[in-house]
Amino acid sequence: MTPESPSNPPARKRLLLVDDDRHVRRILALGLRLEGYEVEQAADGREALEKLRERGVDAVMVDLMMPVMDGRAFIQKAREELGASLPILVLTSVDRADATHDLLEGGASAILHKPVKVPDIVAQLQKLEP
Repeated sequence: MTPESPSNPPARKRLLLVDDDRHVRRILALGLRLEGYEVEQAADGREALEKLRERGVDAVMVDLMMPVMDGRAFIQKAREELGASLPILVLTSVDRADATHDLLEGGASAILHKPVKVPDIVAQLQKLEP
């Protein structure tokens, strides 16, 4: 039997999708599930941190501008608590070179600009895999 046989399927990657827009979360989560990912969802950074503490994930996708705890604050807290190994992909509508540089310096692993398509997310997640 090969490692990809039905009796030994590849492990599903577990993702945490953090965005205050429920519609965006629902659409992206559906597309990512169709690509074989297991997707947890959170509406803000505080909820995301709670979920990360409860159960680990393989990567996080986080919106930058959210109420309660925004993406920048989430990244800072996640890095303090979990270290640098967790891939954190920022999904944002902010498209400025200085903002991109600041996010990467602040702990983001990569940045995708909204509107974003699921194949672009999948490609970026694959680049971030160890």
